[in-house]
This record gives sequence, structure tokens and C-alpha cells, in this order.
Amino acid sequence: MSASPLETLLCDTGRQTEARARLRSVLDEAPTTMNYMQWLGRLPPADTVRQVAVLSSFTVETMAPFLDVEAFTAGWWVAPRFMQYGEWRTALAAPERLSEPTPEACVVLLHGDAVLGSEDDGGTAGIGWVVDLLRGFRQQSTIPLFIGLLAEPPARHALSLGEGPAEGRPRALAMAQDSLVALALELDDVHLLDLPAWLGGENSEVFDERGYLNNLSLLTGRGMAVVARGIARHVGCLFRPRRKVLVVDLDDTLWGGIVGEDGVDGIALGEVWPGPAYLAFHRTLRDLRRSGILLAICSKNEEADARAVFERRPEIILAWDDFSAYQINWRNKAENLIELAEELGLGLDSFVFVDDSPKECDLVRQALPMVEVVELGKRPEAFSDQLLACQAFDVLRVTREDAIRAESYRHEQKRGEIAALAGNLDTFYRSMKLRLSIRPAEARTLERIHKLLNKTNQFNLTLDRPTLDEIRRRVGTDSHIYSAELRDRFGDYGIIAALELNAKANQLCIANMAVSCRALGCLVEDSLLAFSSAQAHAQGATALVADFVPGPRNSQVPEALRRLGFSTATEEDQRFVCELADGGIAKPPHIAIETPRDIGCGR
Repeated sequence: MSASPLETLLCDTGRQTEARARLRSVLDEAPTTMNYMQWLGRLPPADTVRQVAVLSSFTVETMAPFLDVEAFTAGWWVAPRFMQYGEWRTALAAPERLSEPTPEACVVLLHGDAVLGSEDDGGTAGIGWVVDLLRGFRQQSTIPLFIGLLAEPPARHALSLGEGPAEGRPRALAMAQDSLVALALELDDVHLLDLPAWLGGENSEVFDERGYLNNLSLLTGRGMAVVARGIARHVGCLFRPRRKVLVVDLDDTLWGGIVGEDGVDGIALGEVWPGPAYLAFHRTLRDLRRSGILLAICSKNEEADARAVFERRPEIILAWDDFSAYQINWRNKAENLIELAEELGLGLDSFVFVDDSPKECDLVRQALPMVEVVELGKRPEAFSDQLLACQAFDVLRVTREDAIRAESYRHEQKRGEIAALAGNLDTFYRSMKLRLSIRPAEARTLERIHKLLNKTNQFNLTLDRPTLDEIRRRVGTDSHIYSAELRDRFGDYGIIAALELNAKANQLCIANMAVSCRALGCLVEDSLLAFSSAQAHAQGATALVADFVPGPRNSQVPEALRRLGFSTATEEDQRFVCELADGGIAKPPHIAIETPRDIGCGR
């Protein structure tokens, strides 16, 4: 029997992005246990498998195939370890029981009866004892913790019509959920899984009343699929990079109709249907931009016509300047995407392309398989759900650096204009009023340092991808880890670099160094190496050493090292050494470097 098109696609290592998207669609059509079991056996071999502990007060071992498949569709591989019934209490009280191997994430799923008590004793007990267990777990362990809000099946008893959410069991449940939300805000690396929202509205399909009464099997197969997808999306944020760029079409995507034929006033974009649906899609794009996603336009149109919509239609929510780049012409859209990638300085594997045309979508899938493609179809009211369902923009928390990213790219365009006018680099750098603040790592900056080391490719010394827990441990040893924050005359870049230094005998080793592509060309790498040189002098070291690990995109690292005085024993050697006898690396002019104390590399 010949393989199906999807099976063939799953075996194609170059088209895994498309394979995952198509598999999600197949599962959505029939989210049955049998369907998940069948596709589990057809998945390609695993690359890196992530260990995840699942602690639950109800039966969840049957979730394994659902979680395996959903993790694959979310872009990662999972090896779940389930601890059920009374075991979850023991594991929270003694996290060492989760070792061998130590999980990279821990999921806690609880239901109302286990926490609040059953109907027989009123079902209104407090959740304080569970909060104490979770807080104790965090004090003993740094494993990322994902806590499910309490799952509650439909009421199995008649309520008086007057009993509302302010009374009895509903009130106890609401207070318990509020306590879990407060705990997640209080503790580091604790995230919530909104099971009630995932399962709500489908009670007859997702809760198994008979199974629950028989053996605590709270969820049906459909319920398992829903929860597994939610877990896979949330936990997967730890292990897969978030895409950075959303490229949108215009006609029948941002508005209804064709502006070149219908005119600016004739397109659907306002109070009359389907105008409100397109405006709702605008709000989704605006929210994504505020979370750090860059917006770009790729449309077959006349640019003057397209721009006129943004300038003349008062209802429009997005502004022309909300987009970081534009390719509005009559060329092949795959070619235009390549142009956008070059203009933004980002890889195509960080792009999501959105279009209503099946033809254009298929062209991009075939020509650029690394691009995530979302085919919107003809129902604008569903556009937002379709876009977010691709999971490419999932993020656990939006950092300050995320929030200012889009504005930073706008400022970068202005910097480019000034550089062209300045005529030489000295004049340009002097005009920029660059200021770099280098600080030792602290609790509030660790998450950003983790993201930089794991997601930076262009200027990354070692390509080491440490977990957040590993970074915490290094801070507590002989490693000195720093973050660097950049400002210039146009605004604040946020934290754009991470540096790790280790002293060894008479040498200071640069164990890790990553600079965001947004800050390249702003003297950041030069300043960090000058800072490292000053630190080496202060410690009496005679040499500064950097062990470079080459990758597909970080060739500019050795170029910078050689430019600043590092050398290697042979052409093939990747150990770069800078002898400090002649004074080391000088601080670059035209940038002020701020540190907590004077180390000879100040302003």
C-alpha cells in the first residue's frame, strides 16, 4: 500500500514545517484516540527529546500518545513521565523524586475534588495547602513549573437557582483559581495552563463522567487531545524559537476586495460586513506587534494604491509605519520574501507568510519550505484563529525587549538614513550618542540572557544553548555572567547582549558571548571585548581566550575577534587568544560604557 501524501511529507526532512501544519489539520478533523495512535507510528525519528514530568490528581497516563503527537506538531519531542493519584503530593513535597533523569519541565494537573474536597464533605475546602506545596517545590527546585487551573466537570447535583458564583462550591473554585494565578505572579518560572478555558463549552465531549467515577479518568479522548495540545504549546515555548516576522498580503487579507479595482473607498473596511472581521484581524496583528513580532507587507499591488488605504481610510487600525518592511510589486512572492529577509537581516526560518490565495501559499511552501505558511481562505471572521493556531508566535511572557523590538527596527531605518548622510563611520557613531550599560546577571535579567544565548545565531561565540536552570547554576559558581543594555539618540534597545567570563590560571576565558542582530554595527561587540580585556587586566591575567564554535550563520564572530587583536595558532584552530602584554583591547570611541564600578573601561 502506497504512502499517503502526508506520510511522504513527514519523511521529508526539508519540509517539516509544512508537515506539522498539515498534521494539525488532520487531527482537528478527527481528534480520536485511534487517529492519534495511528499518526504516532508514522512520525519521523526524534532529534532531541525533552524530559517532562506530569503530576496529576486524576488519570492521565492515557494522554501519552496525544502529548507525543501534539509536541511534534508544536515543533519539539517529548518523553513524558506520569505521576498520578497520591504521587503528585509526594513529588511536589520532595522534588528529588523526579530525578533520573531530571525533567526539563514539570506539569501539574489537578481537579476540584482532589483540592477542594468532594461533594460528600461540602466541596468548599481551601487551596492553601496546595499553594504551600507548590511554593515549597519552587524553593527546592528550579525546574520550570506549569500549573493547570483546576479542571471541574459539569455539576453532578442540582443547584438552587439562586446559588451563583459567590456561594458554595463555585465560590470556593473561583477563590482557588485566583490563588493559583497569584502564585504564578509571585514565583519565578511558574506558568499557568488554563484548563477551564480549553475545556469550557465542550463539557459533553471532554469530560468522562463514568470513567471519573470508576477510576478517576476525568477526560475523554477528545479532552485528552485538547489538554495535550495546550501543554505542548506552552511547554514547547521553552524549547523552540518563536518566529520573528509576520508577512501579510493586502487584498482580501487586510481588507475585503481589491484596492486596484474597487478603489480606496470601495474595499470592505468598516462597520458594514465583512469590514468588522478585517478590523478584528488588524487588532490581532497589532497585538502581535506589541509582543515583539515584526510586521511586513508582501502584496501584488501598486504601492501608491496600498499606501492610500492607510492614509485615507479613517477606520483602519494599523498604520503604515507599523510595518517594518514592504515588498509591494508584481514580482514572485517567494522572491519578495527573500528580499524582505535580506532587508531585515533575519533568516527565512523566522518568517510566517499569510495570504488568502491557495496559489500564492503553495508557491511559497514549495519554493521556501522553511517559511511557515498560513492559508487564510475566504472567512475573514476566522483569520485571527487560523493565524494563532499555527503556534509560531506562542510565548510564555512578553519581555520589555520583546515589546520594543518593532520600534527598534523602525529606529534602525532612521539610523541607516543617518549613516548614509554622515559619509563616514566616525561621524555616524558620534551622532548616535551610544550608551552601553553592562551589569552582572540578576534575577530580573536571567530570562532575557537565556533567550539571547538560545536564539541568537549571527553573533554567537559558542552556539551553546543552556537552559534557564543551567544559567542559574552557573551564576552561583565561578562564572561571571553579564547582560548589556544599549541606548542611542533614537531610543532604548533593551538588553541586547550576554557575556560569560571564567578565570582559568593566568587566563580569562570568554565562555559565551551573544549579541542580538538588532545591535550589530553599534560597537557592542567591540565594547564587550574591551570590557573583557579590562576585567582580565584587573584579575592579573596575561591573556584573553575565546573558544569559537562555528555554525551556519556566525562567521562574523571570528572576523571581529581577529579585527580586535585575537589570533589562532593555525588557520584551522578555533581557539582565539589575545595577549594582554601590550595593553589589551581599547575601549571604542563614541560609545559610553557604564558598569557598576570603575574597571578601567568606563565612559
